[in-house]
Amino acid sequence: MGKQINFYLHSKDLESFFEILRKRKAVFLPGLYPENKLEKTEHISIEKSENMFLARMEDLDKIKLKELAGINTGQWTIDRYSPVMDLDSSREIPELRVITRGRLYFQSDYYMDSKLVRKDENFVKWADSLLSVLRRKLIKRTEIGGFTGTFYLGQYAEEWVEQNNVKVDSGGSRLIINEDK
Repeated sequence: MGKQINFYLHSKDLESFFEILRKRKAVFLPGLYPENKLEKTEHISIEKSENMFLARMEDLDKIKLKELAGINTGQWTIDRYSPVMDLDSSREIPELRVITRGRLYFQSDYYMDSKLVRKDENFVKWADSLLSVLRRKLIKRTEIGGFTGTFYLGQYAEEWVEQNNVKVDSGGSRLIINEDK
């Protein structure tokens, strides 16, 4: 079963968002690797949206990489059966007057060879607690620009929504300043 939170962050929200993750002892792992060798990263690009993974330090030796599909792609990524959370960061694109949706997701269990496999209970508790903390720290809205749903926003994203005539694109993947008044 998968669990997730979707969120929208203004560029001014990103550092505090990543600080919440660091305080919960999240180790940041890049989304892609040039070889079958796991490396953590200290640098998190807040200028561009990056796919990355989060893990606990004590789980690093349990994380497996897999080569991306295709012949000799030369690119490796983390196997999602590993004890990791998948993070797609939200970002503001000022020139497009848009904030993209981010997502933090993990699988607590999965099927392998027709058998349900539960991930390590300590990892699942940690990941659940991280989602809970984010739900408490981010601002929850149930409507933006006439579009109903559950929206979690950073403080500055909330101000951006309040100060602008914002709409949600049809899939909910972006908040857009609506030029039609």
